Amino acid sequence: MIEFSNVNATANATTGELRLSIEYSVSMNDFPDRNRPKQTRAYMRREVLTASTAFVLSGCTVPAVFANIGTVTRTSILGLPDAPVATAYIQSLPYATISAKIGKGQRSVLVLARFDGPDLHWVSADHAVFVTRNGRLIRVFGVGASLTDTLQLDRDPICSGSYDFDRESVRAVDLAADQRYGVPIKSTYRVLGRETIAIMDHQIDVLRVREFSSAVSFRWTFENDFWFDFSDGFLWKSVQNFNPEMAPAEITVLKPARV
Repeated sequence: MIEFSNVNATANATTGELRLSIEYSVSMNDFPDRNRPKQTRAYMRREVLTASTAFVLSGCTVPAVFANIGTVTRTSILGLPDAPVATAYIQSLPYATISAKIGKGQRSVLVLARFDGPDLHWVSADHAVFVTRNGRLIRVFGVGASLTDTLQLDRDPICSGSYDFDRESVRAVDLAADQRYGVPIKSTYRVLGRETIAIMDHQIDVLRVREFSSAVSFRWTFENDFWFDFSDGFLWKSVQNFNPEMAPAEITVLKPARV
């Protein structure tokens, strides 16, 4: 379970700056003993200072991009228009950033809150938390249905960085809300070819790979798409399923983390 406390926002009427302070704790009590870390709670506190001038649209004070990502289940049919994200605004932030949307929901910006070994924790202003490893989405909290954990990643071609897409891979996921732990997911991959994508006014040469996955015990089949930098394999963009009750998450790296 993820719990948020002391979520504060203060605005400077003179400079137009918005300061967000977010504190959250992740309780591991719902995890099975085999997955439970030595410490039952991990605490994080991070301040985000943003230049809101990039988002002063139609007299709005709070950036519209920080829409509630948890409302996507109510807008999965009609969808919502994406709020604009200015390149200058993203570059001015002192933090790595990604954008994310679930299904037809509105896109939100998430900032890098902390490193946990190879895992990157991304947090939005409306309490959504995405955890990625080498771009693979391995945990999701605060969006309705969660992905509690992903296991057996040593042979995953994305998490391991092997990029061996000729072999079948198997990983396991925990879906605590359904009391399902260690659900095996088998995946095969197909290289779709070379493409060019645009991110923050930059044209990026990428290799698109599609993952075909199935969790037989859960009667869950799905496809994920990944766009890897053609020169170094960095994952710039992806569309990833994380829970059978949710639409897939589309994730784009706006400002990479300095690992």
